[in-house]
Amino acid sequence: MKINSLSLFLLLCPKNKKYFYFLFFFLTIFSFGQTFPDNTPGNKTFTVPAGVTSIKAEVWGSGGSGGGSTSNKNGGSGGGGGGYTTKTFDVIAGQTITYTVGAGAAAGVAGANGNNGIESTLTHEASGTNLTGNGGKRGNANFGAGGAGGTGNGGFDIPGSIGGAGGSKAVGNGGDGGVC
Repeated sequence: MKINSLSLFLLLCPKNKKYFYFLFFFLTIFSFGQTFPDNTPGNKTFTVPAGVTSIKAEVWGSGGSGGGSTSNKNGGSGGGGGGYTTKTFDVIAGQTITYTVGAGAAAGVAGANGNNGIESTLTHEASGTNLTGNGGKRGNANFGAGGAGGTGNGGFDIPGSIGGAGGSKAVGNGGDGGVC
């Protein structure tokens, strides 16, 4: 994208009381990027289009599901948040990037623990890039501790948050899920 910026400078010449206007044109070139989000679970490929020389990839694992409750009125705990990782790497048009988007964890059932989140991955063989966002851990049933957050691997990594603890009989609410 090209943006022309126009600068106008006004100088006053006191001797002959004339105003001189100087017009300067600056051509400023800004690079721009496109975002290609994909959160539909499955195995996929992406072919680098012409004109693209680097890619910033961001990968998240799915969060764990919360634990269930029974008639004791104790709430299950929240599942941990999925791990995150990001990396920028050089590419050449026509190269292929393979990636997997992990599905969200299946919901827990009454009185049972939740389910672990699923990892998401991205691989670009030419640059040796391998990114993994691991899924968060399951929440526990009936007033249990929250699930651990997933980890990220391969780039700048941030773990998911721990899920909240389940509620007591007085409260009975499940814990909060983790966040990145």
